[in-house]
Amino acid sequence: SHDVGPAWALGYNLGYDLADGRGTFTYAMAIGKAINDRFGLYFEPYGELVSGSHYASFDAGLTLLASDQWQWDISYGTGINHRMNYTALGFSWLVLPNR
Repeated sequence: SHDVGPAWALGYNLGYDLADGRGTFTYAMAIGKAINDRFGLYFEPYGELVSGSHYASFDAGLTLLASDQWQWDISYGTGINHRMNYTALGFSWLVLPNR
């Protein structure tokens, strides 16, 4: 990811998965904004190309930094050109300390 301004960050990812002889190209780009030292928002368009079909989706969420090593997040995602939606509650733990 890259900082793109005060309190803004941009992250992106390209991938290729091969399972059962079927290849899937994946992509994502996330834009994040720090609200303050503990809270942040993000918006992420993402998708996949599989067997000649394109599935476009996006999600958005709120993050809460509980400590230097613990973070909570809640998100909602939906399909743009296909039927899919989800709501998620997540938890992240930074195992290695900052150096």
